[in-house]
Amino acid sequence: MFLLYMTVPVYAYYFDFYYFETDKTTYEVGETIEMVAKVAADYGDGGRCYVSFTVSSNSSVLYADEYALPPAPNIRYLTSSYTISPEDVAPGNGTTTLHVMFNIEIFDNGYGDGASETVTVNVTRGPLTTEPASQLMCYYGRNTTVSFRVHSIHNDNVLYSGGPVSVSVVNSTQHTVLDLLLSTNSSGMVEFDWTPDIGGPGTYDIDIGIPDSPAFLSTSASYQFRVAPGHSNITIASLPESVYCQPANASDVEFCEIVVNHTDSQGQPIARSAVTWSVANSSGSFIETSPGTYSASVPVVVSPGLMSVNISVSNPYYEPIWTSVVVPVKKRPVMVDADIHEPLITGKSVLVTVAVTDKRALHSVSDYPVTVSIVMNNTVLDKCAAVTNSTGTLSAWLSIPPQMWGSASVVVSSQNASDLYESCYSSYPVSVLFVPIVHYNLSDIPLMGNTTVLIVSTHDPSGAPLAGLDLSLCNESGAVIASGTTNSSGITLLDWIIAPSATGNLTYSLTCAANQSLYVCQATTKVVVPVYCPVFISSTNSSLSALRGTTAHVNITLVSPYADNMTLVVALVDSRSELSVLTLLGLNRSASIPIPLSANASLGTHTFSISVLNNSYRIVDAPQIRVIVFGIMSLNANVSDVLYPSDLTCRVALSDASSSAPLHNASLYFFLDDDVLPFAKTNSTNSPSTVFLRLPPHCTPGIHTLHVAGESKWFLTASISRTFVLWVKTSMVFLNTSSSGTSSASSATTQHSSMASNSSSGSINLPPPILLRGITSLLPETARSTSLESCPRLSSGTRIHSTVSAKRRTLLSGNGQTVRSRSERTDAPSCPSTISSTVRETAPMDTIPQDALGGPLSITSSRMCACASTLRLIRRTSRSCTSASAVFLKPRSS
Repeated sequence: MFLLYMTVPVYAYYFDFYYFETDKTTYEVGETIEMVAKVAADYGDGGRCYVSFTVSSNSSVLYADEYALPPAPNIRYLTSSYTISPEDVAPGNGTTTLHVMFNIEIFDNGYGDGASETVTVNVTRGPLTTEPASQLMCYYGRNTTVSFRVHSIHNDNVLYSGGPVSVSVVNSTQHTVLDLLLSTNSSGMVEFDWTPDIGGPGTYDIDIGIPDSPAFLSTSASYQFRVAPGHSNITIASLPESVYCQPANASDVEFCEIVVNHTDSQGQPIARSAVTWSVANSSGSFIETSPGTYSASVPVVVSPGLMSVNISVSNPYYEPIWTSVVVPVKKRPVMVDADIHEPLITGKSVLVTVAVTDKRALHSVSDYPVTVSIVMNNTVLDKCAAVTNSTGTLSAWLSIPPQMWGSASVVVSSQNASDLYESCYSSYPVSVLFVPIVHYNLSDIPLMGNTTVLIVSTHDPSGAPLAGLDLSLCNESGAVIASGTTNSSGITLLDWIIAPSATGNLTYSLTCAANQSLYVCQATTKVVVPVYCPVFISSTNSSLSALRGTTAHVNITLVSPYADNMTLVVALVDSRSELSVLTLLGLNRSASIPIPLSANASLGTHTFSISVLNNSYRIVDAPQIRVIVFGIMSLNANVSDVLYPSDLTCRVALSDASSSAPLHNASLYFFLDDDVLPFAKTNSTNSPSTVFLRLPPHCTPGIHTLHVAGESKWFLTASISRTFVLWVKTSMVFLNTSSSGTSSASSATTQHSSMASNSSSGSINLPPPILLRGITSLLPETARSTSLESCPRLSSGTRIHSTVSAKRRTLLSGNGQTVRSRSERTDAPSCPSTISSTVRETAPMDTIPQDALGGPLSITSSRMCACASTLRLIRRTSRSCTSASAVFLKPRSS
């Protein structure tokens, strides 16, 4: 059998131009010319296509839109738009003619074609419009910029820039108060400043006029502008903090002096304003002492409490404004003195004498209600309420209750004493001794013959730590065995050695010494310390592993220096609360403790803690024992024979051997024949699962063994082997030569019956082990929509139908030779390079489709001759020659 390779050009070339049109034939400056063209352009991988839209006047090009058009077999609608700007077109009193042109060029395999169409439109001057760019109002007293934006009535982005604009402002009496001739800026804005000297509050008419220009028609507009009364502020410049009430005989009169400032929003003073005040049943006016500053003396005619003074301001150019101030009216003041005769001691009483005096008149105040109390930590310990005698004094005995210590105060107070006199409050600090609060705990388990540490903390009744207190610990005989001083946290550590013969509960005395600076009395606390016999683990296998459903054995040896021949109850408890063991172990003897693992025990690490349940015995530094529980995995796999180059299908099931539950997140490894390295691996595989395997390149046709290994956390690895057949389709041709010298051919096909349904027609000899699969196109998708829905037909009447022959132009190729028309085109024996007549150039990638039964799938080259873009395979027999391209293109059976 002979194979002959030949190259024959294949073309996807197709081109047709239907029409090009605009939406109108006459436009005004500011309008947009909408353009649409209907084309069909399809070409091969080596071809190119360019389109352009152009708008030009008789002297220059105003707009150009060009781009490369990708190939497509369907009809497309290409659109573009151009907005007529006054910078490009200024018709004046007449009309300007513009030429709107569409052009398309296509090149493919040394051939070129193209078409173009031009539509002539007329442009006249366009209308303008104005719109306010700022608020058409302001408040009196503020400088405001008034601005308007002038643009085309068709498009607000087409601006009237650098043109003259007249602005006239007329007040409500029809007098012109402002007449300006301005120019718009580059943004089409015209603006002017409105100042308070133009006019006061009211409504004004603003008239805007724009004359004719080469690009725009004249226009005018009127707007109303309102000046509202200005905002002003009234501030209190001076106000007394408080005033005293009048005595009962009204011998004195009190006044409240108030000074205010009236200013505008800019902080400038406002003169000639009317400012008044009112309080209770009285009112009056302020006097202007300087521009914007006003003062008044307001008499105090109210009872003790709060006097509210209302202040109002009016001015013809500003909004009315008012404010209110509150002045406290106080009662007459008093003086209070207290004499504490004895120190304050818990459980005893103290005598306190109080004297009350009128602070303004300096005489005693009789019948004045007074409350005398002792206060500690905001808690009243004892109090006495009475009134002063004719001399303005009173005496009170106060008791200090037990169990209250610390800093305290003797407080003399009076609330709502009278209609004319203020309340009083005086506090005198005193000291009261207290018994400290003592807490203690052991830092560790007390063991015979070891040092024991007692942690002592001291606090006052409020819970604050006491620093600098001296403490001592005495045994039952009264001897001091430990002492210390509390730190800043009120804590001290007392340590001593417990005798080896001591056991059980021992009683000690903890004494806190007195400290006057801390208000502390001496206190003693009983301390009971339980003493234990220490037990040590001299040896153990702290980590072991076992299968679920078996028994793990832990070797343990218990040792104690103070006990022997003692049997202890030992407990091993699992942190998962699944497994636990309770057994008897003798001291100073080794023992093996079995730990049964149930069939449904959790997989993974189980951590056991060791403890002794006997009273007066404790294990010191007991290690933790880790038991790792593993399970057995059940693996089953099935494979099917495979026809090259299809993937091998393997159906795998993984389960827990004890519970038959499917396994998840397992890893599978696949080995071929005697390979030591897997050719495929899967991670996080769930069961059951079907895996499609790409066979390695060295896998030849025939019988093979697939080894599957499963791996999952906390399970023993399982493996299984299965055989399969790799089939390759083959064809044979028999040549029969007769005695006369003539020959005839016959063929025979042999293949496995189970593979027949998956085979296609054609033939292939032993295929290469590695095939490149997939076809990749480097051609980018077009960025423009070319559907009829997004580009509708226009109905302006400018549609121009054309035929291909009428719109075609004969082009020159990049090498200068004349290009034939489609009817005269023949296959070119060679493919010279083609250079585009446009400034753009594209170099699409050449791709050749193929598959496993038809040859390589893709051939990629940065430069490839277009005539070699199609590969044909010729299979020659003794009497006929069959094109292999038919084999490549024939659909496969399912």
